[in-house]
Amino acid sequence: MSFRGLSIGISAIFANQRALDVTGHNISNVNTAGYTRQIISNSSSFYQKLGQSGNGKVMQVGYGVDVQEIRQYRDEFLDNKYKKEKTELGYWEARYASVRELETIFNDNTEDGLQEVMNNFWNSWEQLSKPTGGLTA
Repeated sequence: MSFRGLSIGISAIFANQRALDVTGHNISNVNTAGYTRQIISNSSSFYQKLGQSGNGKVMQVGYGVDVQEIRQYRDEFLDNKYKKEKTELGYWEARYASVRELETIFNDNTEDGLQEVMNNFWNSWEQLSKPTGGLTA
């Protein structure tokens, strides 16, 4: 019976050691971008039913604690919102990059840039629309 008690104590020590490992992992990654906190889930280990006690009840003897799972602590609503906003950010960043590229292509700081060509085009149409009656028109 005394070794069973030691076995229960050892399982508790191992489960708590794993919980401390997870806590240390969470603390060491607190400033890591995109890191999601982890939580540990413990449960009682299997148990054994023994014979009936003096009052007619069945006795049960447990064998300690087990680590069931380690999972990320996430909020589904916030995850979906983040993904949606990240997608929209990517869309607008791509549009911004395209406009910046067009600005470099159509740089209008020179005298023969696109703005000057367009001004000459519209001025020619304006000259054409004037009623002159001469051959040059």
